[in-house]
Amino acid sequence: MRNYSFSTNSINTVFLHCIEILKSQGFEILDIDKHRSSIEASIREQNLRNKLFHLHFQHTSSNQFQLNVEARNMSLEFVKDPKNKRLELIFIRAFHRYVLEQAAPKNLAQTA
Repeated sequence: MRNYSFSTNSINTVFLHCIEILKSQGFEILDIDKHRSSIEASIREQNLRNKLFHLHFQHTSSNQFQLNVEARNMSLEFVKDPKNKRLELIFIRAFHRYVLEQAAPKNLAQTA
């Protein structure tokens, strides 16, 4: 499981963008729960194994959130597969780029 902390005033926009990131990476969205701020998706790899991907947003303070990302095999998994860690990191990097893009105009406006 990977964690990523960020701040935002509009969690709904971030939530919808996470869905777009997952779709662009080839995931099929299985379940979206806006009330609990979680997303479940799956992807089929080249070796025909299905991976289950789970995202969950936790509200930590006024505008601070933590994103928890976990990828698992569909079957019972005792030892975490390194490919699952790679899927988590790829998503976190794409999400981090999105957060940086959203923060950039604010920084420019504040320095002007």
